Amino acid sequence: MAMNLLPDSYKKTLFFERARRFTRFAGSLLTLVVITGVVLLLPSYFFLYFQEAELARAVAAVERGERLVEIKELKNRLARSNELMERLDRFQKKQIPIVAIFEDIINRTPPGIVYTSINYSKSQNLIAINGKAPRPVDIIALDAALEKSEFVQSSVYPLTSLLGDRDIAFTLNITVQY
Repeated sequence: MAMNLLPDSYKKTLFFERARRFTRFAGSLLTLVVITGVVLLLPSYFFLYFQEAELARAVAAVERGERLVEIKELKNRLARSNELMERLDRFQKKQIPIVAIFEDIINRTPPGIVYTSINYSKSQNLIAINGKAPRPVDIIALDAALEKSEFVQSSVYPLTSLLGDRDIAFTLNITVQY
């Protein structure tokens, strides 16, 4: 125990003075820590805030870029599809109406004639028809009917095809015009 010879009123005053000094010291120290923290951390806060805003803007730009890439890919696909459709359309317009020609030949065929093969040469505009006719008159009728067709320029068949009496094998060469 320490011996304190001060009167009680001074002891109280001394206690309050010590408490006041400690509070001032602690308050000053706390204020110093807060001011130091603010001074040191405030620039970091602003840098982080601006960095976050910049990152958000960069992410939005990347997403827009990805969308633009997707849109460009779709545009390219559409352009290729349109080009293909145009090529197909041009190709179809250039094509001979070969189906119409074959339909016309078949529709003009007299009854009894059977075709065994039909060969088409686009480069020569030639259709070679092999078949069988019951009589020579049917071959002549077929030739006459085909000569009336708008698609047929000329038709040629060997005269030897007319020599038989029944079930005559024939070859008919048709030059096509379109």
